[in-house]
This record gives sequence, C-alpha cells and structure tokens, in this order.
Amino acid sequence: DYDHPGVEIFASAGDAGFEDTYFDIGLQTNFPASLPTVVAVGGTALRKATGGARGWREQVWNEPEIEAGTGSGCSKFDAKPSWQEGAGCAHRIDNDVAADAAVETGVSVRIDGHWEIFGGTSVASPLLAGIEAHASAAERAQGAAFFYAHPSSLFDVTKGSDWNPASTKSEC
Repeated sequence: DYDHPGVEIFASAGDAGFEDTYFDIGLQTNFPASLPTVVAVGGTALRKATGGARGWREQVWNEPEIEAGTGSGCSKFDAKPSWQEGAGCAHRIDNDVAADAAVETGVSVRIDGHWEIFGGTSVASPLLAGIEAHASAAERAQGAAFFYAHPSSLFDVTKGSDWNPASTKSEC
C-alpha cells in the first residue's frame, strides 16, 4: 500500500517521543513512517524571532509537560534505503523532514466558524505534502531521496531533542 514508484507518500512519525511502544513488540518507530518508500515527517516548534535571516527560530518538538513530542528513531525491521546515511543504525532511520507540530505553536484551523489550534505530526505531514505538491513531478518522483540529495533546500534544525517517554514513565 505504501510503495507507488513516482508517487510521493508522506507519513507522520508520531507524537509519542523517541520511539513508540507499538504492536506489543516494544519500542519501535511509527509505521508507516519507518518504511523506506515514504517520506517520514517529524515535528518542530516554530517561533517568531527578531533578527536573523529567517525571522524564525525552530527546534525539535518536545513538550514533556503534555507528554508529547516528535517521534523518530531507528527501525528494528525496515531496511535502510541506499540514499540514507547514518552511523549507529543498520535499518531505516526516520525522520526525513519535519515541520511545525508543537501544540504550543500549532497550526490555526477554522472549523464551523471557530478558530482552533492543532499540533502533532498529523498536522506536519499534510502540511509538507501540500507544500511538496507544488514541486516538479521529477522532484516528487524521488520521494525522500530528493531531500537527502539536496540538503541545502531545507533548514537544518539542530537545536532541541525528542521527548523521551522512557525518562518519565517507570514502565518503559
């Protein structure tokens, strides 16, 4: 279902931190984001900033006060694609890209005449899919590999860290 050559498929990495407890198999990255045939989308927190070239500051989404933050990690089962690098993980690493997912800085949506704010990677994934729909067909056909081949087309978020549920829950 998630392998359609030439069609870019985006999947949310999840909102439960570094690795989710999934299907009673222990800690594992979110499916289908862990598949090599999709673009795995994580979350950031985006805030207006004075000064700087972008006018924004961005960091990895991590809101431990609400027990939420971007999912990410190293798959236990899915093969690492040839275009993905990364020492320390023999399998598929996600995330490939990220967008604003923080509940605190969420996306405004108008529903039935009222504005509401939503967050999570379930917001970030369709946001990026909509943006990427404007890319050329040749770029979209490359899927996640395009982002690795053209890193200068993205802003590299180097601040912050994933929420780690294991650090706050005794059963993990």
